Amino acid sequence: MKRPGLLCRLGKRLLERERYVGVMILDEWKFLFRIGRLVLVILLGLPLFYPPVISWLYKKNQAEQRPVVLVDEDNSALSRRMSVYLSATQNMKVLGRLDSLERGRKMLIGRQAEALIQIPADFSTRFKKREQTDVTLWIEAGNMYAYSVAYPAVFGAVGALNEELGRRYFFSQGVPSALARQRTSPIQQDIRYLFHPTTGYGNFFVPGVFLVVMQQLLLIAMAFSVGMRRELNQFDYRASRPFAYLEGKYWAQMAFYLYATALMLLVIAPLSGWTLKSVGLSFLVFVIFQLTMMPVSVAVAHFCRDRYVAFQLLMFVSTPLFMMSGFAWPYNQMLPYIKVIAALFPVTPALQAMRITMAKSDRLIDILPYFGWMAAQFVVYFAGAYFMIRRWPVHDDDAVE
Repeated sequence: MKRPGLLCRLGKRLLERERYVGVMILDEWKFLFRIGRLVLVILLGLPLFYPPVISWLYKKNQAEQRPVVLVDEDNSALSRRMSVYLSATQNMKVLGRLDSLERGRKMLIGRQAEALIQIPADFSTRFKKREQTDVTLWIEAGNMYAYSVAYPAVFGAVGALNEELGRRYFFSQGVPSALARQRTSPIQQDIRYLFHPTTGYGNFFVPGVFLVVMQQLLLIAMAFSVGMRRELNQFDYRASRPFAYLEGKYWAQMAFYLYATALMLLVIAPLSGWTLKSVGLSFLVFVIFQLTMMPVSVAVAHFCRDRYVAFQLLMFVSTPLFMMSGFAWPYNQMLPYIKVIAALFPVTPALQAMRITMAKSDRLIDILPYFGWMAAQFVVYFAGAYFMIRRWPVHDDDAVE
């Protein structure tokens, strides 16, 4: 009798493997709804708790009306005009006019104010002498976002008063108002905010955090499930296909990962006011990320001896990987070796793809390079995880008694 061909034998083995994975999927579902309900609580509860809390914390979205105090030592009509310009800006709120710099510094130290503006005693006198006068600004740079809001506001107010005074001078010399405006401001600015016109910090930051929440869920739920099985003696240490044994459990949890994705992108994001350029492509980024993370989650879960190891992962992988990804800080501004390390983790291309689908483009072709990046990571991690699980099996005598 003629032996089956190579392709036929490979197909048969692959079919047997997939059947085994299917059995493991059913096994994990039975575990989740029977003795593993604690894992189910994590799978259902973490997406219900973490994303809404983050969204609530950043609900304000923009830092407006930053508190500043003013020390007006001149108390002239010109200094009061300066005070009006400062109060009129949307990004600042003048809490009051103080009588001394020392009191203003104390308010800065006590965080009652974020900026201190001093108008000197000779402010109007020097102006009348046609000398250059100045305004001094002390600003609390400990909070970079507050600094980035208050400083441009003061700069804009001073610039607006400069233009007004310039126009008044030329008008007093008999120059028509239109020509006076042209002489004081020969170059007009036409600033257009690309991709993120609201410049809101929450809208920029929170959707990326959602992806980090997904990463936590992928790692913790899988590791917790395997660790709990070992504690309860429900883990098959003698599985004929150890990688497929764990892989099936990951695919069983995939339904909950999709539920979490839908909850974050289709419910929490619109309710919180977070805008996405393409919800569909953002959803696709999450799904591709989940597929890429499969061998990583399986490998990590393989070495979890108990359920507590799962939560220790939370301390080591969440914040560092997010900061290295180039989402919160420009990727090209990082040290070369940091960029190399960051490129190894799936969250890096996923977050960079999310940046595009959040604000820049709704075209699939623009994020395909990042999908290719994650596909290469999947191949490498799959091979590495398969080798590690076969090479370093965890035996039942290693389990927690």
